[in-house]
Amino acid sequence: MKKSMNFLLAMDHSRYAKRAARFLQELQFPAGSNLYVLHVIDPPQRSEISGIRSTSHWDKQLDHLRTHMLTNTRQFVKRVENRFLGENLQLHPVIGEGLAGNEIVSAIDQFKIDLAVVGHLGLSGIRRFLWGSVSEWVLNHATCSVLMVRNLPGWTRPKQPRGMKVLLAVDHSTDLQAIAKFLRLLDFTPHSCISLIHVVKPQVMRSPFGWDMAFSDVSQVLRREQKTWKAQEQAGWVFLKKIRQKIAQLGIKKRTDLTMVVGLPEVEIIKKAEQMQPDLLILGSRKLSVIQSFFLGSVSHKVVRHSPCSVLVVRQRE
Repeated sequence: MKKSMNFLLAMDHSRYAKRAARFLQELQFPAGSNLYVLHVIDPPQRSEISGIRSTSHWDKQLDHLRTHMLTNTRQFVKRVENRFLGENLQLHPVIGEGLAGNEIVSAIDQFKIDLAVVGHLGLSGIRRFLWGSVSEWVLNHATCSVLMVRNLPGWTRPKQPRGMKVLLAVDHSTDLQAIAKFLRLLDFTPHSCISLIHVVKPQVMRSPFGWDMAFSDVSQVLRREQKTWKAQEQAGWVFLKKIRQKIAQLGIKKRTDLTMVVGLPEVEIIKKAEQMQPDLLILGSRKLSVIQSFFLGSVSHKVVRHSPCSVLVVRQRE
């Protein structure tokens, strides 16, 4: 029996949020689960009101604007909730005021959320460097798994229905138990498939002799490095086959393809996603310090920014 879970759907009026809601509707919710539908409003400011000099009139107008915004927001959240009527869910409307990223993270902690679902609008160049996006803020600070929806899954498109395609990136730190919990939420049809990718970072070739050496010494170093790479590749295939076996043992019995490649994980995962065009890319997340995150990012952050598809970053609740 599936254990109940807590879901958070962060909504605004953008098409990306609507896609997030549509994606969430496709999941198979464990009985007794909770769905918190969150919409964040910006409190009205005095600068939005013109032609009023009295402070008391300002306050009355601000209260009137806030009441109007709250009324519209409640109606909006109710319409979103109506999409999930009939599901195995208890629905909870949540209205926040302030910065969207902060309010989403606060709701995640308050309601002990297992999976937060947000629409992802990719930013490019200098805009991403300076501001990032709400979804990236949530990814940085959330204490739970985060699903960032970029596109609607292919099986929901009436003109070209098909099975679900999932790309699962794994390494030796991957928590398969946690990932299996989310794989069970997916509605796998008979034609669905899971592709596993494992990327081995290339070893930097270092010579104990320095580079001022005879050709025979260089050849010896190259042969040694070639043997190391071959051993890494063989170990990678063994690892992938063990992961496939463990996934089947956890009850996820779908056709599973394997890809093993030597390279930079973030580059190779994106390449595979562009080639495969999956409905969902799943990967784990490692905790980074603030300084590491700012200067280096992580594989999950880089993949989220450049992935052509929706991404589920799995982490256990802290």
